[in-house]
Amino acid sequence: MKIVVIGAGSIFFTRRMVTGAAQSPRLRSCEIVLVDIDPLKCEQMGLFCQKIAEAHKAQIKVSWTTDRLEALPGADYVVLSFAIRNYHYRETGTNLAKTYGIHLISGETAGPSAVFRILRSVPPVLKVAADIERLCPNAIVINYVNPTNVVGLALQRFTKVRAYAFCDGMYEENPKQIARILGQTNPKTWAELARDFKFTFGGINHFTFMWGLEQGGKSLHEALGAGLARLAKEGGAGGELQGEWDFFRVYDVWPTQFYHAIEYMRYYQGRGSRPGRDHFCNKWSLNDRIRWYRQVWKSIKDCNDGKITVQQAMTDHSSDMVAAIIDSIEGDTRAEFPVNVLNKGIIPNLPGDILVETLGTIGKSGVEVKSVGPLPAGLAGLIQPSIESQELALEASRTGNFRTVVRAVAADPLVMSLNDAEDLARDFMAQEEADLDAVHDPYWWTPRR
Repeated sequence: MKIVVIGAGSIFFTRRMVTGAAQSPRLRSCEIVLVDIDPLKCEQMGLFCQKIAEAHKAQIKVSWTTDRLEALPGADYVVLSFAIRNYHYRETGTNLAKTYGIHLISGETAGPSAVFRILRSVPPVLKVAADIERLCPNAIVINYVNPTNVVGLALQRFTKVRAYAFCDGMYEENPKQIARILGQTNPKTWAELARDFKFTFGGINHFTFMWGLEQGGKSLHEALGAGLARLAKEGGAGGELQGEWDFFRVYDVWPTQFYHAIEYMRYYQGRGSRPGRDHFCNKWSLNDRIRWYRQVWKSIKDCNDGKITVQQAMTDHSSDMVAAIIDSIEGDTRAEFPVNVLNKGIIPNLPGDILVETLGTIGKSGVEVKSVGPLPAGLAGLIQPSIESQELALEASRTGNFRTVVRAVAADPLVMSLNDAEDLARDFMAQEEADLDAVHDPYWWTPRR
């Protein structure tokens, strides 16, 4: 089995995926080819992944290249995990939005900067997909490129590849979050959570809600609410825990990734009559992320140089969702994961032709999802404006039409002025011109009259 990872310089993903593969009886003798346009990162990550395999006594063959055309032939799986200057644009995007009074915590999948992440991400993903169609047409494509629901939709609409879209946020965080809320001291793994609990959740990526949680046939919904109320009281007014409890108290559902969900909603912009009562978004910090990023790369290099062990270099993360997904496909175990799939009535009060995020089973036949029913009252209305904005941004990524870009920004629920929408679009275009596809109108910067 051959797995190709495009964007292998991702320190969030690659080392964890290889760790998961090394721990899997089905994957521990596979071939993994790492691809990254940065030759130094590619080599350092490749050497480190070889050490991960050795530490687990796995027979994984790890190689690396800067040329995806060299890597793709014969691939059984292709994992897309790249980003276009992600940290840089999360900083500049949140800064620019803030000058218009819009608070964003990262701008990855919501807010006006998410429109431009779509414009940056979709064209290169489709170019990679064209190479996959030509060089390894039977490969299964696993998309991690954000926003994964929009990029995954582009792969389904505009390519012939067999592609699935995933986000590891719920897989990584939900066990810890549910344990925290229920007052449990030992968080379960995702596999244990999926086995021991029955839960109903749905929405779009980074904006999902849980409205059913059971264990042993007993509803834990009231316990979930009581736990959120307790944590809010401990955290004090205006904190994130208070904001999470405020949402549950009003809508009677739990936003499963609250730190992402707050970017989608106007409630967390500090515009209430008494802002001190409300939690609002804390802006992305490039300095904090860069410090962490450099520490991780230093630990990778130190391990490659023999100064520390793999275990010492991997203190922050263990396995990753993608290794578990491939294991489930190869073994046809039909394990359950959060998935992004074409709606087709799964959530009947959302459009049928978008990707929704909910619980699915994965095996050799693909991803299977049962209907979860309509979102509880009020939630579809919160999500719909973001869906419209994402659809317009996807259209603009294909056409380069500046008016469509403006409309996508204007549709975002955090943008409060049509004039601001046009100015934001121009400012973002000026800021990100170097990394936008050439399809975009070169005269967009012409001043308004």
